[in-house]
Amino acid sequence: MSAVPVSVRDATGPTVTVPRWWRGLSWRALVGAGGVAAFLVAAVLAGAVSPYSPDALAIGSRLEGPSAAHLLGTDQLGRDVLTRILYGLRPSLESGFAAIMMAAVVGVALGLPSGYFGSLVDTVVTRVLDLLVAWPAVFLALAIVLLLGTGELQVIVAIGLAEVPVFSRLVRSIAMVAARSDHVVAARAAGASSLRIMLRHVLPFVVTPLVVQFAIAAPQALVAEASLNYLGLGTHPPAPSLGAMVSEGQSFLAYAAGPIVFPILVIVALVVSLTLLADGLQDRLDPRSRIGAR
Repeated sequence: MSAVPVSVRDATGPTVTVPRWWRGLSWRALVGAGGVAAFLVAAVLAGAVSPYSPDALAIGSRLEGPSAAHLLGTDQLGRDVLTRILYGLRPSLESGFAAIMMAAVVGVALGLPSGYFGSLVDTVVTRVLDLLVAWPAVFLALAIVLLLGTGELQVIVAIGLAEVPVFSRLVRSIAMVAARSDHVVAARAAGASSLRIMLRHVLPFVVTPLVVQFAIAAPQALVAEASLNYLGLGTHPPAPSLGAMVSEGQSFLAYAAGPIVFPILVIVALVVSLTLLADGLQDRLDPRSRIGAR
């Protein structure tokens, strides 16, 4: 995505070039980006924000409501809810973004040659993707975790594989069109290898749609990660995770709502922020969305 420079003259006289691509972003993208940035900062600075350890037990302070000492209260073991939410953001963000990155890489590796070569390669890749698409993403991720075992790495692989068909089909459709363009035909006539053509002449067409799809898939990946942790198939206790906190807190809902309500609110806020960011990026980067809005 190229930046349109704006010439600004400072007090000393020299001309300063300032990119203004961000001026085309909608309020949704800016609000979403601000929300995502806030969650990222909170997760990174969890140790500095909270004076408590996420695993510190205080049996005498179990299921307390919000107070000056514990802003969001404590859970069934006396652990500070805010602290566990801050630390629980880390596996959610890490697993979600790593899974989508994996899906994008594998999707490009499958979709690029499938769309470029067509024929037998396309048939084989399409059949494999059809098998993956036949299962809903969450159920496919659940089946993969059950086969590979529990853990954060297994969650990343499971969610990543479940999202591969979306990325692969997107790349395949773009590569099919790009492979017939004039500059690709000219490169092929000049004797360029297929690998060189795919990387230098076809892949650039895929980058922008991939960025949009990455933003769209991120909320889905985070919901899937929270769902798997809710079922006890992700991060191992006592390490905190948002989904596991909801699962643990539901048994004590009659005594204290905070341990389950606050993690749910954080999940909802994070998903909404990512969704707003995805919508804004789609409006900014995808010309088809702007044409359809007119």
